[in-house]
Amino acid sequence: MKHKVVFFPSGKEALAREGEKLLSVAAKADVGIFASCAGLGICRKCRVILLEGEGGQLSDAEKKYLTKEEVLQGCRLACQLKVHSDLTVFVPEKEKHSDRKKQINVLPQAMLEKLRLEAEQMPLPEIRDMAEETEINCEKVGQKYGISVDIGTTTVVTMLWNLNTMSLLDTEAASNPQGAVGPDVISRIQYAMEEKHNTDKLHGMIIDCINRMITVMCQRNHIKKQSVCRMTVAGNTVMSHLFLGINPAGLACAPFTPGFRGEKRLAASDLRLNIYPKGTVWVLPNIDAHVGSDMTCVMLFADVISSKDNLLIIDIGTNGEILVASDGQMKVCSTAAGPAFEGAAISHGMRAANGAIEKVRIEDDVELTVIGKTEPAGICGSGLIDLMAALLEKGILKSNGNLLTKEEALQAGVEETLAKRLRVSQGQKEFVLYYKEENGDIVITQKDIREIQLAKGAVIGGIKTLMKSLSVTEKQLDRVMLAGAFGSYIRKESAVRIGLLPNVAEDKIISLGNGAGAGASMALLSEKMRKKAEEITELACHVELSQDADFQNYYINGMNFS
Repeated sequence: MKHKVVFFPSGKEALAREGEKLLSVAAKADVGIFASCAGLGICRKCRVILLEGEGGQLSDAEKKYLTKEEVLQGCRLACQLKVHSDLTVFVPEKEKHSDRKKQINVLPQAMLEKLRLEAEQMPLPEIRDMAEETEINCEKVGQKYGISVDIGTTTVVTMLWNLNTMSLLDTEAASNPQGAVGPDVISRIQYAMEEKHNTDKLHGMIIDCINRMITVMCQRNHIKKQSVCRMTVAGNTVMSHLFLGINPAGLACAPFTPGFRGEKRLAASDLRLNIYPKGTVWVLPNIDAHVGSDMTCVMLFADVISSKDNLLIIDIGTNGEILVASDGQMKVCSTAAGPAFEGAAISHGMRAANGAIEKVRIEDDVELTVIGKTEPAGICGSGLIDLMAALLEKGILKSNGNLLTKEEALQAGVEETLAKRLRVSQGQKEFVLYYKEENGDIVITQKDIREIQLAKGAVIGGIKTLMKSLSVTEKQLDRVMLAGAFGSYIRKESAVRIGLLPNVAEDKIISLGNGAGAGASMALLSEKMRKKAEEITELACHVELSQDADFQNYYINGMNFS
């Protein structure tokens, strides 16, 4: 039996199988409902309002995580609601990205000057006036443009460049719409394998997303889309596969065989990208099955090949990608950090959007810094790391990750203002970050802390495994570089305090910002940089952590806080 589901305000429709979950139906209708807890119902991010139809009884997760007011309003969780009749649902507006998300690297001026000198090695293509494609004659206009794309599991970032002047004109960030079928690469591989056409659906989602971003940037800068004649694309291996429409099933199990190797070069029309149809699209080379071209681009931006220092580079996202380099040797790995540091699988976790607690200090009481300077709605990754460090310093959190009870805290000499924030709810210990009269207080629970420990253990376990393989100690590290938006905002001392990073001097820890986007831009602007990216993939040695005898011990020990 099939049921018709209509989504408002978009008006999109889809047919659902009897008992099919609403989140899956939304993906079929190309309705972007983001869920970041793998369908467990704990992130509350897939809330919708049931307007018409019978939604059935609330699931256990809905009873636990929806407030009474939300239930009275007809609110349901799309990952829990099973379709048993025709439905009409309202999908609330997505979280808007804050300005913080748009603070993307502009390549250093000295680097741009160097790339300009190399520009003649990569002549711009002729773009002719073709009536069936465009009315603009780009040869007369004289300006040609390019776009670099960083496809993250959670966030997609595009950068618009003037190729004649090599100047950055605009950036745009958006949620990856594939999040509707799962928060991480594993869930998206599984979805691609479930049905024959699912890979095409995921491919269409990301292409449509990028096309929307192209339209926004071109309109904002009064540029015809047909004058964009070049594009470079970076991402982890699964994102690269799905961008190309290649089934990533080979990445799911040993021997982890990717569907392609090396750089891929295509015409924009082959991918249905809304730029000059004969424009060139380069999908930059991955390093191995689980270390993608995003890490290649970070290494390109950091100029790892030219360095003789002992380097550690970490790109922490849903998947943590790590590099250790020493005296010309480079070893890389990918570790399943999970989505905790992006606010997912955390009771009141959220991405770095307006309303997110991004910094936490605890003195006599809790002091919060909130993105957008508004009332807190949840806590993002940088705030979580600050909070763990502050709770450890105050003795409220033990090194094994256990929260004290209120009584234990008072006995240990913790200030009463802080001790009263410790309580037990539904049999679980929690610490109140912010008291709210409506919709429930913002808390961190014992289960949340376990999620953070698992993510932290995976990251530091990968770091220590690579360091040991190259006989590099913490004291010998010359630089620790953090890539990605997450690395741009975490407080260094907090990350070191909880043991997420090696115990090195703070002046050795450097933020690269969006190194993947910056490296993709370098490859966009320079033929020489593209060739250098290929050289990186040939020189970097991938370490498969699942087959390394040391990783498991480092991982288990790494779950403890320093």
